[in-house]
Amino acid sequence: MIRQAAASALLTGLPVRMWGAARTMGEPDLRIGVLSDLHISLWPGMKTDPKAEMFRHALEYFRERNVDGVLVCGDLTDTGLQDEFELMAGIWNSVFPDGRGKGGRPVANLMHYGDHDVEARFYRREILEPRYARVGLPLSPSLSEGDLRKTLWEKCFGEEWMPIQHKKVKGYDFFLSHFMREAPGTAIGLNDILEKANLDLSRPFFYSQHRYVGGTYLSDEEMWGGDSGRQRPVLEKFPNVVSFSGHTHYMLTDDRIVWQEGFTQINAGALKDAPCGRQRENGVDISWYKNDYMRDTQMPCIDNGQGHGGMVFNLYGNNVVLERRDFGCDMPLGPDLVFSVASKDRPRFAAAELKKRSVAPEFPANAKVSVSRGKGKNRRGKSIEQISVSFPAAKKNGSRPRAFDYVVRATRNDGVVLKEKRVYSSGINLPPEKDTKEVKCVFAVSELASGTVRFTVAPANCWRVEGHSISCSIAI
Repeated sequence: MIRQAAASALLTGLPVRMWGAARTMGEPDLRIGVLSDLHISLWPGMKTDPKAEMFRHALEYFRERNVDGVLVCGDLTDTGLQDEFELMAGIWNSVFPDGRGKGGRPVANLMHYGDHDVEARFYRREILEPRYARVGLPLSPSLSEGDLRKTLWEKCFGEEWMPIQHKKVKGYDFFLSHFMREAPGTAIGLNDILEKANLDLSRPFFYSQHRYVGGTYLSDEEMWGGDSGRQRPVLEKFPNVVSFSGHTHYMLTDDRIVWQEGFTQINAGALKDAPCGRQRENGVDISWYKNDYMRDTQMPCIDNGQGHGGMVFNLYGNNVVLERRDFGCDMPLGPDLVFSVASKDRPRFAAAELKKRSVAPEFPANAKVSVSRGKGKNRRGKSIEQISVSFPAAKKNGSRPRAFDYVVRATRNDGVVLKEKRVYSSGINLPPEKDTKEVKCVFAVSELASGTVRFTVAPANCWRVEGHSISCSIAI
């Protein structure tokens, strides 16, 4: 049943969400493990690190899945130390010795640098030198110094390093853009390299960089960490390119991580953690935004450190089955995304079309809202009089997805909306089976008016299509 449905979707080029689709489809033309933002660190004198062992675990999973290559979209290390890089490279070489997987299967190294690997601002001697001195060791060199980024790569991986590496995997072209401290966020010479590559425009090819390709996925929801803006016009010349990027760490539970307009762009997430989005009461605030309005909310951000995402990318001709996985829980993060990367199918992937085809989540039968009042602390830690609205999670049920977020509206008796908020469940960046706790949305009493206030809660999918609401009133 699943196989027939997935095959039908691939034949028609229609995008679908389907649990377990990849496991039913047989051997693809190309299978790639996808990770980003490992941030491997190493305390002086130690042999390994939990983040390094998570990387090993992910690679071992990819090995069992018989991938043809592993793409890592930068930030292989946390501070760019030689010690960190050698630990990361040693893990790769132990899992895929001589670039081979199970039965001697070739597995391509499709990793590249991010800003944490090669920018001097992360090489903070005033912090690092005392750590090394305490165990009687000299400070490890940094990849941000001299030519070490090249010589160390070539020593550890036995291949020539270039700012943009061009590799072929089973006949498919991959262009891997290392983050360059000389031009942060810019892939120097990308246009000339692609134009001179004599690419077959009838089949997909692949590009990867560290920073988010600005203006692509979730740009209307304030996605952070954009590149210099120079890559998007280049990529738009090639409608058959499938582009990957990391840096944002953005959670993989959002179906909108696949963006398709002039080309295909995919958010690779992060193995280290999984930040949620902004514009929600418990959404993420950005540390480098000096006056971020998100710090004025009534709720702390959800736990971004609890997620450890990665993907398996399966290609069948021009069709893709994308598996999303949490390597901390060893469980799928959601249904497989089945879609086409052929330009002729692009209109079916317009946001309006995807929204039209989407299914709204629903609360369980007899779900109820409860409202309470009391002293609490807002995100800045200030004690304040608050109203807490609590309700059960809208879980996946048959064809119904779990809720992506919830819309909570406070209204007067005459129907005038006093305040509307969106809120995440506390486990939205985890597999659905782990997202079971009661959901809460908090208002400051000062945000409301005196008298009777009705709180209405609706579950919504990522396209903001709402299911049936539940409600409750309180006198303020």
